[in-house]
Amino acid sequence: MAKILLMEDDPQQRTLLASILEDHGHDVATAFNGTDALETARREPFDLVLTDIIVQVDGHSTPDGGISLIGKLRRAGPESATSKDVPIIAISGTYKNPGMEHILDTAKIVGATSELRKPIQKAVLLAIVTDTLQR
Repeated sequence: MAKILLMEDDPQQRTLLASILEDHGHDVATAFNGTDALETARREPFDLVLTDIIVQVDGHSTPDGGISLIGKLRRAGPESATSKDVPIIAISGTYKNPGMEHILDTAKIVGATSELRKPIQKAVLLAIVTDTLQR
């Protein structure tokens, strides 16, 4: 199976998603924010990245989220262990909020391969991961 990097700021969501993926044979590394995820991707090669788009600290959105991570991964140089062509799945629940309806479209423009809308259903997560890995 695949080696997956999961960036999710919510600890419960991060644990749940990692468990689902691991239960299906994937090797999962997790990160809380874009900076941690990028450092991990530079040290280790990954087959797939799943990234939350909005990262919150103390109830406030930070600029260290998925859009930034996607852009930096797509510009990664040869010193990075993870290829700049790694498939990326953008995850968000904020598309439901006023003014954020197009956040997943923005993620795709920056370089996301696929999107996953919260709340996440196990079957949908596994289907998108499988489909994205097969592209």
